[in-house]
Amino acid sequence: MPSFEFAACPTRVNLTVAADTQAQSGMLNSTIRKVTAQRQIGRIRIEALGDAKPE
Repeated sequence: MPSFEFAACPTRVNLTVAADTQAQSGMLNSTIRKVTAQRQIGRIRIEALGDAKPE
């Protein structure tokens, strides 16, 4: 059984490009609910799949 539940999570993130490094970054706002009674800590890491492109 999962410990956390994502609610109203967008499936796209708009990226901006830093002029000096060309690094791309974006921000995602979502609601995450804990669905167990136990105390837990979670970490989320988002990575592009395969040959994902900014567009």
